[in-house]
Amino acid sequence: MADYGLSRRTEPEEGSEDSPSDDDTGISRHVCSRRAYTATFIAAALVGLALLKWQRPWEVLRGARAPEAAQEWFVPNPGHRDQYGNPVADTWDHFQMPWCDSGRRLDGDSGRRRRKSGGGGGKTPEQERCARHKAIAWAFHQKQIQEHWAFVAKRNAVTELHKWQGEHMCTEQLVNTDFISKNGWTDWGGKQSGAHCQRACTNNEKCDGFSWNKWGCFLKSFNSSNETDFAKKHKDEVYSGYPCNKEESDYGWLDKEVDKHTLPTPGNFTDPPEGTMLCIQLILPYSYEVGLLVMQQKHHLSIFQCEQHAVYSSQLLDLGGGLHTRKINSSQLAEMGGQWGTALNTDAFMALWRAVILDGEYLDYAWLVKVDPDTVWFPQRLKPYLLDQDKHNRTEDKGVYLNNCPAGLHGPLEVLSQNAFRSFALASGKCFWAENSWGNWQWGEDMWMDQCFMNSVHNHRIYIPQLLAEDHCNKWWGWESCTAKDRVAFHPFKDQWKYSTCVNNAMPTTTSTTTTTTEETTTREVSQEEALQELLSEQKDALDEEVS
Repeated sequence: MADYGLSRRTEPEEGSEDSPSDDDTGISRHVCSRRAYTATFIAAALVGLALLKWQRPWEVLRGARAPEAAQEWFVPNPGHRDQYGNPVADTWDHFQMPWCDSGRRLDGDSGRRRRKSGGGGGKTPEQERCARHKAIAWAFHQKQIQEHWAFVAKRNAVTELHKWQGEHMCTEQLVNTDFISKNGWTDWGGKQSGAHCQRACTNNEKCDGFSWNKWGCFLKSFNSSNETDFAKKHKDEVYSGYPCNKEESDYGWLDKEVDKHTLPTPGNFTDPPEGTMLCIQLILPYSYEVGLLVMQQKHHLSIFQCEQHAVYSSQLLDLGGGLHTRKINSSQLAEMGGQWGTALNTDAFMALWRAVILDGEYLDYAWLVKVDPDTVWFPQRLKPYLLDQDKHNRTEDKGVYLNNCPAGLHGPLEVLSQNAFRSFALASGKCFWAENSWGNWQWGEDMWMDQCFMNSVHNHRIYIPQLLAEDHCNKWWGWESCTAKDRVAFHPFKDQWKYSTCVNNAMPTTTSTTTTTTEETTTREVSQEEALQELLSEQKDALDEEVS
């Protein structure tokens, strides 16, 4: 049975330190043999650790594993099987040591004869092989434990920084913008991110503003006492901003896990027009997701084709074109691990749902659609499925959510009716306690929500195969070409070029795009060739600028 605790962490087993002696004195050879065995073990451990770091020794050992004994030998991926027979990744907090016999020291004449004849310290060849597997497994597990606590330290540091930003009422950062000033200097303490750079600027009396990119944090002051703002220049992947308030004020931040997972009480159902969508994204600041989102807005893609859209992040960002992020209280750092070796991002998305509820905008629309930035999708393809659910009255009472994978809900595209979202919010605290022994610490946000719906909310769950084609579900040979006209979404496309190619392959020869503002509605005909050439030209210009 799988061991989900840490009780089975064992040190690598050493060979016997006894050695046979035919010497009359019997002392010198015995001592030398002990030293030889000790030296051999230390050398083997060092070599094993080196292989672990550089050559992935479990890949080598995997080839020697007998198929009928697959669970007896250490392989970190897929790991071992849980009590239900499902494959489970070995992680720092639930780790299964190899199930095999590594032998024990044999005493008496038989043991001395085996050791004298080179029998490996009284172990059979299979036992020696098992001992090597256990040594590698133990070293791998220790590495996982160290990496986990290093992640926890990093997450705590980022959390404290984001709390500090809230307490000092930091203003938003301008994306793809460089401040121009003759007076500037580098602050290496702010190199880690734009948020770190903003704090460095706040703590420096001479700093009037900052510009940050992956090369470092550059603090700047006005050229003269008459200046009140900086001249600005467009520059990709540069974040600029101003110092925060010097005085500290109260700022609400949830620290307890139960509080994070218990959402505010939602508003009453409003019965909005059928099929209408509020589409949201959560983007990671200072990452490739920012560039994807800016491109989507410029070309009216993804959430910008919905009746309403909103973008959330742990940082307040001015993305240009009138687009601004809304703040969530989370570090947005997610550790890779858990039951399936996925991103453990439930905390970040519970912070997202909390912000959506407090904003209240979801009550004006029949459906809430959360989509990942690297998901290519088409709202007009989704709308017929939503209208069908409205027609069959599945959106009433506890509502309905759409499942996109036979194995369960996957996060790239999550579609919830207004009542389903309200029911999820009302049951969130109950779901936390129901999953506190396992799911809260082992699942990503999509599985956590799916299990909450199925086990606590008990609302309608409708599986639609056409919702999603992705690398982990509902894929076929060539799916990534995005030519399937019946698919609502494709995932993942983290590169702007690949994202653009997928969009254009999925588009018909001519498509209508409708832009809605408070003043007027306009329709523009765009050919597939023109859209592709526009994207190609922009990416070529960006590449030329980066090279220069």
